[in-house]
Amino acid sequence: MNDSIYLTDTLNQQTIQIFDNQKGQFVTSRFDSSGQKPSFSCQARGPMAEADFICTPDDSLIQKTFKYQSLSGIKSAVLRYKADKPVTCFINGEQIKTENLDSYVKADVATCCSNGNNLVQFISSTKNNIVVAEIEIIQKNGTRLLWKTDNTWTGSDQSVPVKVLSGIKPVKYDRKERLVEYEIKVSDWDQIKEESRLYIDFVGDVASVFIGDLQVNDYYFNGDKWILGVSRYKELLRKDPMIIKIKGFETGEENIYLERNIDRSKCVNPQITDIKLKRDYTSSISIFGLNK
Repeated sequence: MNDSIYLTDTLNQQTIQIFDNQKGQFVTSRFDSSGQKPSFSCQARGPMAEADFICTPDDSLIQKTFKYQSLSGIKSAVLRYKADKPVTCFINGEQIKTENLDSYVKADVATCCSNGNNLVQFISSTKNNIVVAEIEIIQKNGTRLLWKTDNTWTGSDQSVPVKVLSGIKPVKYDRKERLVEYEIKVSDWDQIKEESRLYIDFVGDVASVFIGDLQVNDYYFNGDKWILGVSRYKELLRKDPMIIKIKGFETGEENIYLERNIDRSKCVNPQITDIKLKRDYTSSISIFGLNK
């Protein structure tokens, strides 16, 4: 029969002592994590980070049909795009009413997307218009779908793919969205044998964690440090990075309980203020003594 004691890597060197009945003395275990920190990166990114700039040199139309099939239903769907010249967006033949933000265009398109085929089109008055766009869909079951511009889009002639170009995307979400997004990557999973956790300080309302299409965690801000275990997602993280999206309060005066020492006004502008990746260390204990 075995049990374990877990030590969190809060210090470079830690020591525990456990009395061994068989030996009649205390047994000491020392853990030294100096120079053994897991390597990871945390990069803030803006909207359309995964989308490509595309154009049709001899056409004024850019289009693609996306197939959506789900019993869950759509909780929210947001269109964001940036275009070299003015464009009009249509989804399933319906012209989309958009809002011009500082560095991109945004629209709520939840009611425009439906089960089955969804035709998304950007039409301009001139040829060779350059567009980068995404439709971010959050389903009621928490999964996230991303329809984005890439080399699979076409012009009027659906046999001719678009041309993919380089361009400068918005570096952050518009302040009206009260939203930030971070990409987390861990580089050396094969060398990490112990449980590893992210220790996150942030301000905002709610943080959601996605790996690929899956929402794997969420956390409502309460002023405490957010401890997020990541080793359980090791296989998912070998394929896709972890995306943390934090939504801020609308006004900072929402009827939500927070400790008095928390400045609610800072929660309107969400951000991660500190993040660290730390390992746990374990010592196995049996009824006969201490097994390292």
